[in-house]
Amino acid sequence: DAHTFRNWSRILADEGRWLSDFNPNHVGSNPPVTSAPFHQTPLYPYLLAAGARLMGWQLSSSQSIPSIVIMQMILGLALAYPVYRIALLLGGGRLARGCVVAYLLCDVALYYQTVVLREFILMIVNTCVVWALLEYMETRRMRWAVLLGAFLGLSILGKPTFLVVAPPALVFIAIRGRVYRGPLLAVLMMVAVLAVPVARNLVMNVQPPLKITTRGSLEYIHGNSYRSADPVMNILNSGGGQGVGWDFE
Repeated sequence: DAHTFRNWSRILADEGRWLSDFNPNHVGSNPPVTSAPFHQTPLYPYLLAAGARLMGWQLSSSQSIPSIVIMQMILGLALAYPVYRIALLLGGGRLARGCVVAYLLCDVALYYQTVVLREFILMIVNTCVVWALLEYMETRRMRWAVLLGAFLGLSILGKPTFLVVAPPALVFIAIRGRVYRGPLLAVLMMVAVLAVPVARNLVMNVQPPLKITTRGSLEYIHGNSYRSADPVMNILNSGGGQGVGWDFE
């Protein structure tokens, strides 16, 4: 996966082919196959490419790796604030300070800051989903509803596991607060974010246009089953070929 994400972001940033995909099964093709859905989910490589262009890095150079790691460690450090806010809203100042210390010392978080894997950005985006949800439930301010929708959309573009979380979360805050404007804004913002790769598919004549990644079914299962290997193998061996048919993956 690290090889895929780095090469994909290199194609985007260094070569300027912003609608291109990178599929390791088609390494010999130049340009990479683009008339199909993304092989992997697009959030991480696109953010990596955008950061590289902004900072003037050449991702084709091996010297870019330390720069990527430093950038990710800075963002990881900034994530301490959402962690603090979440804990503060749930349990007060003492819990918040303890959670920040625990997060900064968390070996898993430190590990993902030092590798070129999408789990790093998922760690940030999914934490921000919880942060925006709690802030909205506390304040009922529409800006938090908009941010909640944006983070939900980004999370789905990072990995489709949040497809199982987004609808219940939005229904919960609507029923509990008896206010539907905020959840509606969140849904609209989530759809707006997800519309970006769909627009790319339409431009590239990708079929079906709502399919964001060819790996969506497997990623969904891996992320939502405590015995993920079994259902994955069952689906692959069932004769269905593609497994669970989520069109909006």
